[in-house]
Amino acid sequence: MVQLVFWSLMIPEGAQARHGRQPGPGLSATSGIKSPHTIPDWSAARLWLRIAPSRDGGCARRCQGTVTFGAHEEAMTFRLAQISDTHLSGRKPFFVENFNLIVAALAASAPDLVVNTGDVSLDGAAEDDDLAEARRLHDAIGLPVRCIPGNHDVGESHDLPGTREPLVSAASRARYLRHFGDDFWHLDVPGWRLIAIDSQLLAGSLEAAVVQADFIAQAAASSMGRRLALLVHKPLFDASAAETAVTGRFVNPGARGRLLAAFGTQRPAVIASGHVHQYRSTLSEGARHIWAPSTGFIIPDARQPRYGEKEVGYVEHRFEADGSHSSVFVRVAGLKRLDIADFAEEAYGVKP
Repeated sequence: MVQLVFWSLMIPEGAQARHGRQPGPGLSATSGIKSPHTIPDWSAARLWLRIAPSRDGGCARRCQGTVTFGAHEEAMTFRLAQISDTHLSGRKPFFVENFNLIVAALAASAPDLVVNTGDVSLDGAAEDDDLAEARRLHDAIGLPVRCIPGNHDVGESHDLPGTREPLVSAASRARYLRHFGDDFWHLDVPGWRLIAIDSQLLAGSLEAAVVQADFIAQAAASSMGRRLALLVHKPLFDASAAETAVTGRFVNPGARGRLLAAFGTQRPAVIASGHVHQYRSTLSEGARHIWAPSTGFIIPDARQPRYGEKEVGYVEHRFEADGSHSSVFVRVAGLKRLDIADFAEEAYGVKP
């Protein structure tokens, strides 16, 4: 038997899966439920994933649900489509056309799960309407979708001195949670545990930062032999975990050290991130680091070093039950390689 564990899945009261099925006892809107529900195969299990998070925080409860299904784990491949840095807005819909082309490509490919690794919205840290529009556009994907926030969704990390961006706060985080559900969670698939976190909480004194740190340690310690994959908005570093530079581009040294220490001896084998708007796949100390490009735009060389490929698209990951993993950068036909220099002033008030 195979178990998928949903950490704090947001389920509206009386919700139904999009195929008309009731959530069942393993996915009820009751806190703390862990009762398994048997499903014959992964294809059917996907129907149970397709329950939309609540739009109204008042009509949903957080629960930990478990789904068990009776397929042979060794025969299964879990396909995850990683999109990132979509920067969506109804007020300033500069990057929506590209996103809609990505949605069409995802519909044709039909991965098991779509994860947006942050900067879902153009400026959700300041504009609740941007979060609402981003959520609406993600609902249209029509596949199982989970998200984690980026700095443009909740505000910047507290360990970035001199930033012009607002810092993450309890209030900005609450707005994100209201639209997208949990900002850190884990999911078990055959051979793997996927651990998704909020990189903006890795530094600072918010109560949620302490809760997330405990969550990471517990998720790693209880992985029961599964390999670990970390989903995070910011890459951990450029070339080495020993880097000492403090920048807004990577997780800063102090926060990075605490994060890796929280994993103990169960270090992630795969780290999938976004933020830099470049595609790159490298191996460092036995871990595969994959940077997903933006679906919306690239950042020109005059503003940002070239670490990898400055393209737009998404990444598909294949997680195998034997603990192996592969990924590929997906270029989508018709996608425009937009340059933020052409939009920076109107989008963010920054002179080109």
